Amino acid sequence: MGTPASKIKMKTTQTLYRGGGDTERLYLRNLTFTLKNGVRVVVKKSRIATSALEMERVISRHHSRYNLVGVFCRPGIKVMDVPCGSGYASSFLRTFGVTYLGVDIDQATIAYANKIYGDKKTKFKFGDLTTPNFGSNQFDVISCIEGLEHIERKYQSPLIAAFKKALKPNGILVITSPENPSGKSGVSQHNPDHLWELTGTDFLKILKKHFGANRVECFTQDTSLTTGVTTINYFGICHNKQIINK
Repeated sequence: MGTPASKIKMKTTQTLYRGGGDTERLYLRNLTFTLKNGVRVVVKKSRIATSALEMERVISRHHSRYNLVGVFCRPGIKVMDVPCGSGYASSFLRTFGVTYLGVDIDQATIAYANKIYGDKKTKFKFGDLTTPNFGSNQFDVISCIEGLEHIERKYQSPLIAAFKKALKPNGILVITSPENPSGKSGVSQHNPDHLWELTGTDFLKILKKHFGANRVECFTQDTSLTTGVTTINYFGICHNKQIINK
């Protein structure tokens, strides 16, 4: 006589879903895989627009932000991209011959990025913007595209300090921040994932605090966000001052 069904312990496989209608990360390919801990991950190509044309425009907006990073890329240099999301930027930046490291807080997305984009010169690993540990004198270029606003105010200045520490002498930080449309820095009024949006004045203030007033450049772009809100997006370019040993 067999074991009663009520006594059988069924093995439950957890499944994580990514992509589809998620507006915070852009996934360009479908993929299903299993993590080392047995968790199944199902990634669906992002569909966060009302039409194919609008989706192309969303993808173009995401890609275009990294054109500025590419200006500073040369063969042989080391680039860190944090948060890297699904890793799509690596396929563009590595055309410059760089060694690329992508960092993100979502383990499933990191595994996806390594499977889709990873190679000998392109790696992805876990990292948390609220507890940054990027080492010292490691990277020629660091990009932080749409990351700063996703952490609380108390973590933003320490993050910029960690970026500066991780840059080599004469290294470059390219960092973005959407303007808080209320006219003052604070929690976003339209995106619950934006924990602290800065005004332009406060954005420059925090960058100049760590890099110096004459080592920071900034320009603005009117941006239509996936939330439907049009806002100003600030792009900061921070130059790490060379240290000369006498």
